[in-house]
Amino acid sequence: MRFINKISALFMTVIGLNMCVYIGIIIIYDTIFSNTRCKIQTEINTVFHNGDQGKEIIGIPSEEILRNLNLEQLYLWYQRYVTTLQTFCALPKRFGSTAYGGFRICADEKFAVELGCAIHSYNFTLSALFESQVKAKYNCTIQNHGYLPYFTTAELMKRIYASDHQSILILRIDHNDFVYLCYLFYNIRNMNIRQLILEIHYHRRDETKERYMNLLAALRALRRSDCVIYWYERNWEFHSRTDPTRTNCFTVNFICSAKAVLKYRSLLDPTNVLIDQMDKASNEKIVSKYFNRHQTFCKQVRRMGKIIDGGWDICNDTQYRPKTPCLVYSFGINDDFSFDEAMEKYYGCDVYSFDPSMNIGNHNHSKNVHFYQIGLGDKEKEIFVEQTNSTWKFKTLKTIIKELGHTNRRIDILKMDIEGDEKESLPQMMASGALRNVSQLCLEFHSFYEIATIKKLYQFGFRIFWSHQNPLSPLYFQNETFSHGNEVSFVNTNIS
Repeated sequence: MRFINKISALFMTVIGLNMCVYIGIIIIYDTIFSNTRCKIQTEINTVFHNGDQGKEIIGIPSEEILRNLNLEQLYLWYQRYVTTLQTFCALPKRFGSTAYGGFRICADEKFAVELGCAIHSYNFTLSALFESQVKAKYNCTIQNHGYLPYFTTAELMKRIYASDHQSILILRIDHNDFVYLCYLFYNIRNMNIRQLILEIHYHRRDETKERYMNLLAALRALRRSDCVIYWYERNWEFHSRTDPTRTNCFTVNFICSAKAVLKYRSLLDPTNVLIDQMDKASNEKIVSKYFNRHQTFCKQVRRMGKIIDGGWDICNDTQYRPKTPCLVYSFGINDDFSFDEAMEKYYGCDVYSFDPSMNIGNHNHSKNVHFYQIGLGDKEKEIFVEQTNSTWKFKTLKTIIKELGHTNRRIDILKMDIEGDEKESLPQMMASGALRNVSQLCLEFHSFYEIATIKKLYQFGFRIFWSHQNPLSPLYFQNETFSHGNEVSFVNTNIS
């Protein structure tokens, strides 16, 4: 997308940008943010580097404060802002591919678009799958804009104004567009836009302070126009090749004209599912839908480890974030300690890592990361694996906890990526009581459709706050997008 019309650019520079230079508000509990450089550095370090003491940032500071930040601090502020949820959507429904090209639309009754809506896509060719699914659900019309070189912000606004229906606006932008966004976002409240999907491409080689300030000013204007974040995505396809914990593209989803944070249960309560009346196909669809509904609101969903496979999402809100001295169990390493190392680095946790397939023996991977060559199972057993010509040992979670002397300890994070063995292990973990002291559960389900187990997890107090569909395992049901592999993050509401 290129807003390069000179008259439009001049108009927005004089009017739009001046409108954006106002004193932004940042609320960090009851602390008033000082604009002294020393105080700024202290707050930056606290918010972004000390995970166990991180404070919840819900705004963007003034231009004066932003100018005192260096490039890395501006990046940190940007990435924390777009990854902090501002309202709750229980059903961020996926349309289109599970990989790049698909988008989430909030399908909650209060926030959903009306039938016959219009979708305006700017600088992005929507896939045939996305279009067919959206039309089947909402009977939307699709309008693509922005490919002509003389196209301007004013022209886009004119076309949206001409629509008689509620709209979803999809913008694909990069660093060349930041300076032109502020005027558009200040006027978005005057358009009939219900939801906004903002795909922000920003490569590290293109970073400058001025561009970050333009982008943050535009995001501030968007918040000023009552558009709030309900979902975001770190796009795997654009992760940094030099830093696997960083992405060059965020997709950020907004609900516009949303005044309240919704607090209600998932629309699909597993206790109401009639298990005995469902065949396997029905179970597959029911559980796939269940995994993609959020049941509780976590504002700070923090990625620990790699952006791509190997990293995991945890809740960093005050009630659930790991507290010193914290304890993490990580099952399924596959030679990737990025999650484990991040939990040690940012929270200072003692991390116990387990994988029977890694022939490296028990050892200390680092000061606080301890590796054990055993797997998680429903009972103690040994299995000979022909492919590796080795014997794998398995133990129950309760046995492992006892042997490590953690029987009465809170386990802040329990991560499980055990390639389908969760089908046998998870019921045993609940039956033995081993999950009762687990605060957060991060679990990849592999073609897992056991409704009785899901129901029991719910009864134990575990609520979904985030889920991610594996883009490599798509599952399509009659104009709906799901995945055979779901990375699901839970908080235990019985533990504070």
